[in-house]
Amino acid sequence: MIARIPAVSELHFGWLWFAMLGSQTCVDFTLALSLCTSLWKSRTGFHGTDSLVNVLIMYAVNTCVLTASTSIASIVTFALVRDTYVFVLFAMILPGLMLNSLLAVLNSRQALRSIYGPQGISVHVSKFPSSAIPFASGAGEASTAGPSSSE
Repeated sequence: MIARIPAVSELHFGWLWFAMLGSQTCVDFTLALSLCTSLWKSRTGFHGTDSLVNVLIMYAVNTCVLTASTSIASIVTFALVRDTYVFVLFAMILPGLMLNSLLAVLNSRQALRSIYGPQGISVHVSKFPSSAIPFASGAGEASTAGPSSSE
């Protein structure tokens, strides 16, 4: 006996499909927008830092556009061609695109370090002697007390 695959219109789960992909698209745009806003506010005015922030904003926008357009394509094909499973093609591509976007951003860190890394110096705070840090050993407390009362 051969089992018949039911048509999508017979399954009555269309609202779930729209809700799932619609919420994924909204979350993707919200994350990208909040990341871009946060990065934009962290601009310092220095050319090297600002160009690195611009590259990170570009990465955020590109990964958002790729995954959100695929989920929108799945929603559109589901709405237009409901009796076929064409929309599943886009849905099957979506997790791979998300994984590739994540891996592309993680792999780009080394290239960004080689481009923007030599411009700055990273010094850990624990390398400073405690006498060089104000207020670390109580050295600066007398100067902040105000004028002395012995005058």
